[in-house]
Amino acid sequence: MTSFLPGFFPPGAAGDWSPQLSVVATDDSSSNLDEYTFAGVDFGEAATNRLLIIAVAGGSTSTAIPLSSITIGGVSATIHVQSDQSGNTRNGHVGIASATVPTGTSGTIVVTWNGGFGGTMVDMAFALYRVTGLLSTTPTDTVSDSGASPSLLIDRASNGFIVGAASAASGTVVTWPSPMVSDIQSQTDGTFDCLAHTPVTLGAVTSFEAAPSTDGASPSRWAAASWA
Repeated sequence: MTSFLPGFFPPGAAGDWSPQLSVVATDDSSSNLDEYTFAGVDFGEAATNRLLIIAVAGGSTSTAIPLSSITIGGVSATIHVQSDQSGNTRNGHVGIASATVPTGTSGTIVVTWNGGFGGTMVDMAFALYRVTGLLSTTPTDTVSDSGASPSLLIDRASNGFIVGAASAASGTVVTWPSPMVSDIQSQTDGTFDCLAHTPVTLGAVTSFEAAPSTDGASPSRWAAASWA
């Protein structure tokens, strides 16, 4: 008889199950840093199969600054998708990552951007999601795009959900399409950041146009990932 890790399910069991998703923390900072540290972040209830997903967005001066690393409660997170931009007074940078963190109800998140590219991060925001009961900790799909009218066609898996990250220049308001729910909208130091998710959706795999919209033509960055 084949055994499975707690919280993970054998093939064919998905119809009797769905993951449990909750937003456990959001925060932002207007400090000019390459490395942002957020202490005492709520991780939610501990569980052997708890995956913590983090969506991040921020702005910089004229140079593209990709994510270098993220740790959640001392655990190195896998960066699944990111997008960065350069050449403007303010540039948006976004990413989505996750880590299995089975213990602790709170802890420290450290987000490090690669300042070696010559720019300076001027702000960032994050949203943290607690998930249990996934079939896999690997995203079922990831997408990214740029510009004022991005295309983010993503497969939303059966019994799955989507997490999105967006960043745009100051004065541009980001709006995600329904059923995306905005978890934090942060406007600090010249950048508008918006992090969002969909509730867990039962039923068959569907393709979802997750592209957010803006109220202007400001250069922007977008990314999304789905899990089930």
